[in-house]
Amino acid sequence: MREQGVVSKIISDKLAEVQFEPQAVCAKCKACCHLVETGKMVVEVWNDIGAKVGDPVEVEVPEKQVVASAFLIYIFPLICLILGYFVGSYFSQAMGIFKDSELLGIIIGFIFMALAFLALRVYDNYLRLSGKFKGKIVGK
Repeated sequence: MREQGVVSKIISDKLAEVQFEPQAVCAKCKACCHLVETGKMVVEVWNDIGAKVGDPVEVEVPEKQVVASAFLIYIFPLICLILGYFVGSYFSQAMGIFKDSELLGIIIGFIFMALAFLALRVYDNYLRLSGKFKGKIVGK
């Protein structure tokens, strides 16, 4: 996926912040960026070509990363919710804890989903520090 933007800040020799106009497909996601007061999206990217502040640039984020991010953000918590429901219902019936096994299933489902969001938060911090999901400036 390639996007056009403008370098807004140089972080280091190899990192820069680039501002983009929000696209309809990713304006609400905020998985890889944040919105500034002007309504523009800001993304931290690798700056291997030495772009300067104010330079118009083209940034590439590999499609694999976009798809993986979407799966993690939208599908993984849903899978955990469903898995938690079935685990809670099964153990409720097997152990006879509650008469209504669905109630425990729902409770455990939401606990699993909350744990999924917590795990995603930790993983997000790891990815930010490692730089594995950063885009790259590929042209001016």
